[in-house]
Amino acid sequence: NRKMTRDDYDRLADLLATVVRFDPRFVVPYLLGGIVLGDSPHHITAALRLLAQGEQRFASEWRFPFYTSYIRYFLLGEPVEGGMALLRASRIAGSPPHFPLLASRMLSEGHRPETALAFLQNMIERETDPRRKASLEERMRRVEVERDLQLLEKAIGEYAARVGAHPGRLADL
Repeated sequence: NRKMTRDDYDRLADLLATVVRFDPRFVVPYLLGGIVLGDSPHHITAALRLLAQGEQRFASEWRFPFYTSYIRYFLLGEPVEGGMALLRASRIAGSPPHFPLLASRMLSEGHRPETALAFLQNMIERETDPRRKASLEERMRRVEVERDLQLLEKAIGEYAARVGAHPGRLADL
């Protein structure tokens, strides 16, 4: 159906679970489950379960952690979990080259810049293409700036809580 009902999603989840039990080596039900069931707020858990099973069974397939990342970041609003899933995807051969940049952005947004920086540093050390290396280095500089801004915002909040007003100048912090 173009417009699926909750019952349609329930039936699809049951059918996919049955297919996976009969032939766990068939990749399509895991991907289909992750993509389609993820569209239903009531079936996101089932989508993530199928994607996790697929990721475990097909370790060389980057699409499983990628779709997990999409659901975590865009549908559930979990930037750290989305970033970590995208990190897993970026480490799989054949994954798109922009995944490390997106993962670092998600982790920075989720207030995990140190994880993003460590990952970017590792990627920079392994990168041989000068253009991609330069792009990773630029992303690392941006994550460092975001980390510093987060630290500054935290210090301002702590100052305001302690003093009862925002600092008038940087030296007050």
